[in-house]
Amino acid sequence: MLAQGRQFGDSGCFRLTISANSGMLGTPGDASSSMERLPAIRNAMTHFMLPLILILGLFLNAAPVWADPPWHDATVLPITGELTFYGAGAMEWAYEHRLQRGQVPVCDPPQCVGYVATLRPGDLGRKVWLQAEGRAAEGPFLVVDYAAQKDYERLRARGLIAEIDNKTARRWGMIVPLQNVRMMAESPYTESIHLPLAAVAGARYRVEGTMRGGAISHLWMPLLLSD
Repeated sequence: MLAQGRQFGDSGCFRLTISANSGMLGTPGDASSSMERLPAIRNAMTHFMLPLILILGLFLNAAPVWADPPWHDATVLPITGELTFYGAGAMEWAYEHRLQRGQVPVCDPPQCVGYVATLRPGDLGRKVWLQAEGRAAEGPFLVVDYAAQKDYERLRARGLIAEIDNKTARRWGMIVPLQNVRMMAESPYTESIHLPLAAVAGARYRVEGTMRGGAISHLWMPLLLSD
């Protein structure tokens, strides 16, 4: 098969001529034989070009596989990144300020172990758990503050996910920001607890429960003990 191009006039247009004969390139052949082979050539070119066009279309017009929520929405958890801290008393002031405005629930210690600021206002009033490298997860922390919209993209690009209160930072021995801290929507721990035996109509039952985040979420009595 031989493809030849010839320019016409000043328009810059080209005409493409394809000839085929006996599988040899550039050999003049019978015109009728060439015409019979043109449909097969067109089909072969179509089968080659169509997948290529589709692949190019995917690269040029593909939608993103994920969309980051707008700044005002809640953070999608869990998330891992940089954690820093507020100055002394600043987070407690933010908590009292949000309480007065009805933007967060009451969550004083020990109900909440501390307070945290995230990048998004949609997190206000939310409870999160934090786990730094080499430390057990702690929580809940109440979200009482967030980053200004003008600072959001810069802080997000830096990898910052949250800031904690100064008391927690001192307890953790923080003097610089921590990296690879994981922030979660719930405690990663599920504990089975055993409460004291209780007398029930002359028999004794062992009461067990499931504890999540410091609160018993399920309670049952699976085991009957004889006297």
